[in-house]
Amino acid sequence: MSNDKKNSLDLARRATAVWDYVFQDSRSIRDTFTHIIEKPSLLGAWSTLQDLQSEYPYIRLELFESLRQRLEDIITHLSCDQTLTPTTRQLMMLQVYQLLCFVTYTEPSSGQTIRIPILFPGDQESPSTFRIVTYTFNTIELCGRKDDPYCAYELVAKPPDNDAPRLLLFPGTAPLPWQRGAYLTYASDISPYRAVGSTIYQASREKLNKLLSSDHSTIAIGHSLGGAMCGMLAKDHPNTAFRAFLAPLSISYSNVIYAALLHLSCIAIIAAGLYFGFPILPVFGLALATLLIAPLAYSLFTYIYRNISAKLSTKDTAAKKISQDGLSQHLLVTQQNDIVSNVGDTLYTPTCSGIHLTHKGTNQDFIRAHTQAFTHLDSTTMHRYDAEQQTLSFRRILFNAYWEMVLKPCTTLLFHLYFTISYSLSPKKTEEFKTQTLSQKRLRPEGIAYPHQSKNRPRSYSGPTTHITQENKNNDTPSSRR
Repeated sequence: MSNDKKNSLDLARRATAVWDYVFQDSRSIRDTFTHIIEKPSLLGAWSTLQDLQSEYPYIRLELFESLRQRLEDIITHLSCDQTLTPTTRQLMMLQVYQLLCFVTYTEPSSGQTIRIPILFPGDQESPSTFRIVTYTFNTIELCGRKDDPYCAYELVAKPPDNDAPRLLLFPGTAPLPWQRGAYLTYASDISPYRAVGSTIYQASREKLNKLLSSDHSTIAIGHSLGGAMCGMLAKDHPNTAFRAFLAPLSISYSNVIYAALLHLSCIAIIAAGLYFGFPILPVFGLALATLLIAPLAYSLFTYIYRNISAKLSTKDTAAKKISQDGLSQHLLVTQQNDIVSNVGDTLYTPTCSGIHLTHKGTNQDFIRAHTQAFTHLDSTTMHRYDAEQQTLSFRRILFNAYWEMVLKPCTTLLFHLYFTISYSLSPKKTEEFKTQTLSQKRLRPEGIAYPHQSKNRPRSYSGPTTHITQENKNNDTPSSRR
């Protein structure tokens, strides 16, 4: 085997290890990155990143094709099994929506098409049914530099399915630093006194308002920061449905105001102590004690106030609006062990509903739980919960108080400035990569399979092999598996 061919194969395996990690639950983070880097030294790791960057345009084509195939597997399953319970149909749509979240990370080009199963409502005479709709991608540059924007992806149904809902996909925080608007997403994640994604949304609001000026039904879909974008969009456009996966919530005004006053108080204590000549250690000790104790006091007061207000509230408790896919119009989807969805202490809209997913996966640390798709698991259970009750939790209130008042300003302000400056001063990117078919240039030699395409290990499940109850689990058949 020639050196060029061997290097191409090694690169393909490393790139695939990144993607396959999303859909497998048999490896830890350490094992995965060992596989990706394959060298213990930092120099080797940096060399791998440079290789991945140079080959990334071709890698993302492979990744897009992989996701397209997973959607086709679901379509094949639907054509073979029409006897799905309403709950299983809803879970199936959640699988489809989460796969679309990952599509955004492949940066699809305008004009690309993809087939998506969409659940259409039924009536008294006929039940709801899945229809296979072909969608066309439109890339929408929302904000940022022209050569490095943060983009959303509009999916418009092709005839004869013009009545299908329009899908609006928002990418989450860029997993790789050379992706579109990467530093913009990093800076937005850690902006002081701002909710995750709020800086991007404010810069994109005018374009989004123009995009949603039509009356056509729209479903906004996003993961992490993208989910937060969906929530803020629904706040301005309540009739727009959204599916937010593992998204941080908004920040209450009281949290922001209290954090600003606390920081000003600490600065005033230090300034006054130094001005009047007090010993340095007691002055800084008093400022530190104030910084650590004040969030606890705020959390106790907020917890008592919110719970008393909730009990005294007489607000309407009518059923929340249901979209045509059978899911709540404004839906927050969380997953076990995920820590990002615990950020924020206020719902985006009063009508938000929650679904929590649990499974039997292994090695579920909080980083892995946030980046992992649940569609491959052979056992997933869906639990509905009251999203508003989550904001009344003392643990959530305390976590966000210390995050916003202590951790974020003390540890992320410099990073925020670094990402903002890096984004504004980084060299312009080259001309947009022109879409090529996979047959024009293959990343791996012919006849060599990727790990996730190998017949030597069990294949991932892409159909509705997830189980809601023990009864459904007993009815699982090999035909429902890939």
